[in-house]
Amino acid sequence: MITWWVVVFDFAKIVVQAGLALLVAWSAVKWALGRYKKEKHWEKKLAAYSDVLAATGTMNQIINEWIREEALDGSSATDDKGTRYRVLMRKLEETIPVAAFILPPEAAALLAKLQTDLHESSNIDRSWMSTLQQEWSILERTRTQLMKLGKADLGLK
Repeated sequence: MITWWVVVFDFAKIVVQAGLALLVAWSAVKWALGRYKKEKHWEKKLAAYSDVLAATGTMNQIINEWIREEALDGSSATDDKGTRYRVLMRKLEETIPVAAFILPPEAAALLAKLQTDLHESSNIDRSWMSTLQQEWSILERTRTQLMKLGKADLGLK
């Protein structure tokens, strides 16, 4: 003979089991979603660091070619390299605000200083070769600092 308390007890067991199952499912989804968001944020940071480092690296290569050409035969910058350099400068200027949004404040400050220093170096009235050398040194210094900062920020060794 089934009494009312047995029915209530069985119903309570089912409710508790369903509640626990929902709690476990909710916790698992919350954990997985949090992990997914962290991974996506990490990937965006990596992409921002990569874009800036790639642009500054290529700009440095172009400057090195210009310096080498000037030292070897005294020729001036070719239009192709000048165009590539300006395109990279524009790409860098477009990337910096996005990177400042995603990256830590130290990296954003470093990128803002890079942009300011590059503009100031080209506005100073002096020889083309000394401008190239100063821009090379600015880019190299920033790349080194940014790589150190990026490795620490991304947890890379």
